[in-house]
Amino acid sequence: MDVQEFDVWVAGMGESLMQYARELRSQQTNGSPRNQPPNFEDDKSALLVVPDMAGAFDKDGATFDQLFEARYGRWPAESKHLQKTDLENAALAFLYPKIRNDFQEHRGRIQEEYWCRSFPAAAVRTVHDGTGASDFFAIVDWKQEDAKFVEQIFKLDEIEVGTRFLPEGTERRRAGRLIFDAYSCALDALESRRQEQLTDQKAELELVKDRVEKTRKFFESAAKRYAQAESVRGLAATMIVILSIAAVVGTFFWAIGIGSAATPARLLSWTVAGAIGACLSVIVRIARDDYTPNWEASKSELQVAGAIRPLIGAVLGAAIPVLVISGLAALTTQINDADDVKTRFVYLSLALAAGFSERWAQDLIAKQPSVLGSADTTKKAESAATS
Repeated sequence: MDVQEFDVWVAGMGESLMQYARELRSQQTNGSPRNQPPNFEDDKSALLVVPDMAGAFDKDGATFDQLFEARYGRWPAESKHLQKTDLENAALAFLYPKIRNDFQEHRGRIQEEYWCRSFPAAAVRTVHDGTGASDFFAIVDWKQEDAKFVEQIFKLDEIEVGTRFLPEGTERRRAGRLIFDAYSCALDALESRRQEQLTDQKAELELVKDRVEKTRKFFESAAKRYAQAESVRGLAATMIVILSIAAVVGTFFWAIGIGSAATPARLLSWTVAGAIGACLSVIVRIARDDYTPNWEASKSELQVAGAIRPLIGAVLGAAIPVLVISGLAALTTQINDADDVKTRFVYLSLALAAGFSERWAQDLIAKQPSVLGSADTTKKAESAATS
């Protein structure tokens, strides 16, 4: 299409739109029933009416905001923020199927969705074919009187942000389903308030709170298991390295004739005992639910946090017996005065206990999760409602 043909096409479309506008004014003046909106020839003609939708057809694909606007252009709902003319709604209705398909192509197939009818609000969960990765999208056009439910929605938003730290898998998908269920429960309560003019919704609010609490507990449990697993991976890797080095050094000592009673051999055995003690400490703490690494950390940070514990145990395992023996040496002047099997086991036990005390060392990543449980969630809801 050359420039002249394009100008003719634009002029024709402009005349068509002007004609439709005249018909609308005539219908409003005469009180006659409204005709169906014009049938747009193609996407270009519709985008002339809603040019902000052009981004839905670029290489990055349609966003949920664009899908949301197009959906409520096709099925309008009362709102102060989505006020569109009939012509704009007609263009959005024409583009909606293509925007929806494009959204699913780039953001994942829509697995679950909830769209309110009385006001613009929606929650959508998508799943990417092949990878199984799940995403969650939501927009709520709420009012001041919705603050109690919005407080719960804010909590769900925080949990949803937290799920992004989890690896793709069953637990992340299950958390996404729980978030969607709780979100749709809150949206259903808000829609009932508008449709039935309800003022007392204590039962609905308690139901939403129960759903949110169950979702939060499941997510925190999943996040804890993930962080513990990554930390244990780092711990196991370091322990394998320590044992390998100890085996090589022990073989070298044996080859050059250094006996087990010699100080180097003792230091080596105490080091290994301390590292083993640190591993036992972590295992016991996991069993007692007393070991909670920061799940907000990256995978490498979690593995480093686990890897450093056998190192701490190894250093303590070698240092504590040396300090004890140094104290005895000040009295006896001979380190090996009590060189018997019983004494060796005493020092090995001391090294093991020293490694077990790695829990006293400050965590490498000491900051606890801050995404959940913010104390000012209610204040955020109230301040946002009054703004």
